[in-house]
Amino acid sequence: MDAIPNMKSVIESKDYDAYKALHPEVKPFKYPQMMKRTWRKVLDEEIVPLDDELR
Repeated sequence: MDAIPNMKSVIESKDYDAYKALHPEVKPFKYPQMMKRTWRKVLDEEIVPLDDELR
């Protein structure tokens, strides 16, 4: 798997307490993992195709 761009900033921006209020079942360790998967999905499905389209 390629390195995920800007991952450190994404993880540092997490607001676990706010997310936990909406999703009480989530565990502290799973939250950053979910963020990584979601960020990768957004990059692959939305950002990269837009970048490719502009070229």
